[in-house]
Amino acid sequence: MAHESSPERPQTRAVLGRGTDEDAPIAQRIRNAYFEKPRLNQVYVFEHWFDWMRPYIRQDDRILELGSAHGLSREFLPYPQLELSDVDAYPWCDHVLDACHMPEIADNTYDVVFSQSVLHHLNSPLRALREIVRILKPGGYYLVEDVKASWMMRLMLRITGIEDTDFSVDVFDETKPACPQSAFEGNNAIVDLLMKDVARLEHELHTLRVIDTYPTDCLLLLNSGGTTSFFPYVPLTRPLLSAVAQLDRFLCWVAPGVFALHQRIVFQETTT
Repeated sequence: MAHESSPERPQTRAVLGRGTDEDAPIAQRIRNAYFEKPRLNQVYVFEHWFDWMRPYIRQDDRILELGSAHGLSREFLPYPQLELSDVDAYPWCDHVLDACHMPEIADNTYDVVFSQSVLHHLNSPLRALREIVRILKPGGYYLVEDVKASWMMRLMLRITGIEDTDFSVDVFDETKPACPQSAFEGNNAIVDLLMKDVARLEHELHTLRVIDTYPTDCLLLLNSGGTTSFFPYVPLTRPLLSAVAQLDRFLCWVAPGVFALHQRIVFQETTT
């Protein structure tokens, strides 16, 4: 599905907190760059990351994004009841929330909750999932786009040194941190470990069920120029980016454990 506005003239619905300070937080810098000089490679990836969610969202749904960071989801998911949250008090967010403990949110509040690359930064992902179950309405969806600890992902992390991957943790043990180094460093094995035993995961969560999951992203993400950072990239036209996306789909289908950098998971709250 095509983005509704061109990368040359992106939507500017609420550009709060814009500035030019090079010492600004990375989320602010990514946001500034998007509004001031958008990169088509990056815009295409954002389209790719958000458009897949649309079939699960109705126009009048109440929606919560966890870990909004730069808050650009509003530019790609223009739903009237979309609320943004993060652990940091960004001016474009509606809530300051810790995904593992959200007493501010009442039970059965949201039709849809979604997160982008959040689960692998949580010391207690199971606790967060239980909180999501609690705040979702019956029949509601939790939509996940997060990392996959493929060979390619681990190679990229080794080269950049920006995050950690530790398969030795027990993600079902809530007494020990799932991110041994720190939540900031994350643990890129967390989502793979959760999905390795879906039956146990569903048993722990009682009414939250996995209804779809598949690997995604490789070359498209590597040549994005960075979605939460800044990296060198080769600028491509939209037709070429579309061709790269097609190649990615083939690579992730043939050998997800080698090539896929991300995975998508659709959970549904099945309480009736």
